[in-house]
Amino acid sequence: MTESSLTKATTQDLRDLAISVESVRKAYMLWLVIGIGLLSFCMTFILLYIGAENIDLKYTVTFGALLPSLALYGILNRAYLVKGKARLANGVCSILGFRYREDGCLSVSNAERHKILPPHNKSRLREGMQGRHNGVSVDIQEVMLSELRQDPAHKNRQKEYLRFWGLLVRVNLTRSLSGHTVAIPHRLMDTFFRAYYSNYHPIKLPESKFTKLYEVRGSDSVDAKMILSGTLRDQILASAKSMDAYWNEVSFRGNEILFVYQRFLPLFDIDPLWKPVTEKNLRQSLDDLYGLGAVIDAIRGNPQISI
Repeated sequence: MTESSLTKATTQDLRDLAISVESVRKAYMLWLVIGIGLLSFCMTFILLYIGAENIDLKYTVTFGALLPSLALYGILNRAYLVKGKARLANGVCSILGFRYREDGCLSVSNAERHKILPPHNKSRLREGMQGRHNGVSVDIQEVMLSELRQDPAHKNRQKEYLRFWGLLVRVNLTRSLSGHTVAIPHRLMDTFFRAYYSNYHPIKLPESKFTKLYEVRGSDSVDAKMILSGTLRDQILASAKSMDAYWNEVSFRGNEILFVYQRFLPLFDIDPLWKPVTEKNLRQSLDDLYGLGAVIDAIRGNPQISI
């Protein structure tokens, strides 16, 4: 059996996946063409039936069928985005040897124990995937977190503020870590998390781009320094860049490592119905997962972490 991995996709895999998703798009485009043809025929028939001899049929049929055609496109486009996205997600997971979970695979309540999620009182699980990257158990979950507050303009109405839309990535360890270590961007630490970690030790690391962006705190300072190796710090930065994340955080606690990526993007995404599917369009989804694979490989290379 071929080992699963977030970095195993080949150019041929991507080409075959693009052809598969494009076949779904072409099927919906065919329905669109047939639908527009039927609408035009019906419009012509009605005009002839009512005896509108003095009306220019060419322009009347064109403009008369325009609004119904746009409505039909909207309906088919929404259906295609659902069907095409499912084909893409299942295809990517099949290539990588992962399992696609449309209803999610990681609960927000489980992630909250790491204390690195922004304040929220409403959550929505979206799709997820789970499997093993080079033998390491991994759960990848798209989630949206919101905060419901009283609408200033309406006393009896609440307004929803989106606080987070991104990925939670849980790496499962074979042994529990002795302490709890977090790496959080300085601005987020000052905004949300300072009170959470007032009793944690500030961890002094060699000055680098990582330390300029992140504040590291831990309940066990010795353990924290051994966990956050230079290679791992570099890969944490690289993964945030490859995933177009606005910011990311990481928590090492118990037998789990949790990565949080704020993206305001879905895990899997496809273009509208009018745009052909190409390898280039789909590459971003695989590039995002490739960056995650590199982070996990850096963890595997650290003897202080058993995975």
